[in-house]
Amino acid sequence: MFDVSSAIEECTGLKRTMFGGIVMNYFVTIGIEIHCELKTNTKMFSGAPVRFGEIANTCTSVVDLGHPGCLPCVNKEAVALAIKACTDYAL
Repeated sequence: MFDVSSAIEECTGLKRTMFGGIVMNYFVTIGIEIHCELKTNTKMFSGAPVRFGEIANTCTSVVDLGHPGCLPCVNKEAVALAIKACTDYAL
């Protein structure tokens, strides 16, 4: 016998479940998060230098310290390196 629910799940990834007598439809989403160090001279969201082995809290800027009115700016070199690392694409 043909089961419509199973066919929908197989073709679309849509899952159906009963929760407290209510039928809930949802898609299963699986993600991955990766952290890495990129060889940049400054931090990702500020112009503060990246120097390992320095005294704690000496390589900071007003953005890092969260002062009011200071807005972060994305490090373009870090974005390019991240894209290159993920796609193996030479920019």
